[in-house]
Amino acid sequence: MSNFLTFIFIVGSQRSGTTLAGQILGAHPNVLLIDEEDHLYEWLNAALVDNYETTRTAFEACCALARRKYWKPEERASVVGKLSPKISHIVLKAPNATYSDEAIASAFPAARIVYLVRDIRGVVASMQRLSHIPMVENQLRLMQTAPHICRDFVEYIRVLSDPSTPRHKKMALIALTKMSLADRFRQAGLDVMSLKYEDLVANTEAVVSLLVKHCGLPDNPLCLSHTDVFQGLGPGKTDRNRSIDKASVTRWANDLDRQQIQDVWDITAEFLLEQGYTEQFD
Repeated sequence: MSNFLTFIFIVGSQRSGTTLAGQILGAHPNVLLIDEEDHLYEWLNAALVDNYETTRTAFEACCALARRKYWKPEERASVVGKLSPKISHIVLKAPNATYSDEAIASAFPAARIVYLVRDIRGVVASMQRLSHIPMVENQLRLMQTAPHICRDFVEYIRVLSDPSTPRHKKMALIALTKMSLADRFRQAGLDVMSLKYEDLVANTEAVVSLLVKHCGLPDNPLCLSHTDVFQGLGPGKTDRNRSIDKASVTRWANDLDRQQIQDVWDITAEFLLEQGYTEQFD
């Protein structure tokens, strides 16, 4: 089965547009989107240390869950997770796999990587709205189990482990870490497209065309009308029927107070400037 499937990993920081990118690609008729709520990591973590065939049962269990997010699930997979013959690509919305570049390259050497980048002030504001999720604790635990992160981000982990560090600063450090690893995927030999969330919502048609091409898919209008393909709620209680919201780009300016905005900028300014963001948002 794995010989004809192309795996696309959507990575980067949580709350940076990974859900939106997943739904745009997942709407394509040749794609099945698997995300966290489909028990993605239970299968993926096993697949990264074992071979695809020995984890096929877990993969099909993911597919059986993933089909339920579609209005027409039978077009994607059967109730037992057997893929429809027209499915050629599997999109894995897997921001926690951002720490697993070498393992992905080893287990999925032909994978395509879509790497999300977003103004970290917007990411922090979005993280804070999900107060029911222990975002900082979850990410710190994952960072501490990744040897290269422990080696390269010693100071970040120290600050994240310090109970006196304000939570918004911890969120900024997590987002900064996860957005700073794209070159590791390239060095591992994987095909990477860096995608700015702001470009995706501002120039959707042009950016989606490039995104679909990067993933080796033919253009299809469903990618631009993904709200007609999905149902229910996605990760982070995202309404899958919600249209692309350009207002979300500037929402952080109201959601964060002035001190938080300054703190996040001070922590992430070098990276944000490299990515073309400015301190004063126009």
